[in-house]
Amino acid sequence: MSDHAETIRKLYAAFVADDRTTAESLIAPGFTFTSPHDDALDRDAYFQTCWPNGGKIEDISVETVLVEGDTAYATYKATAPGGRTFRNVEVFTFDGRLVATVDVYFGAERVNGAFAAKPRS
Repeated sequence: MSDHAETIRKLYAAFVADDRTTAESLIAPGFTFTSPHDDALDRDAYFQTCWPNGGKIEDISVETVLVEGDTAYATYKATAPGGRTFRNVEVFTFDGRLVATVDVYFGAERVNGAFAAKPRS
């Protein structure tokens, strides 16, 4: 397993464990985080806005990590309290051994093992 893949797995584990100290050691000073809800949050804004959700996730099961140079793609299934699960894809870039950026692409939500379709707008 590449160093980048291992770093991604450690970061997800830190998120579930609410282990901010480990997460901070894996994230570059100039880090940015983008998702459908957040546009290029800097490191401080990420920890303020997104990090509090970590302790609410019961598990992150990493399905695939593909690494090409300093870019990696990860798919995972997360489990939240109450049986809600969802899958996401995240694209990571690295600055040396540290995570420089994360771009999140949200996947479908599932409730008790069944697809939970969202109404079309």
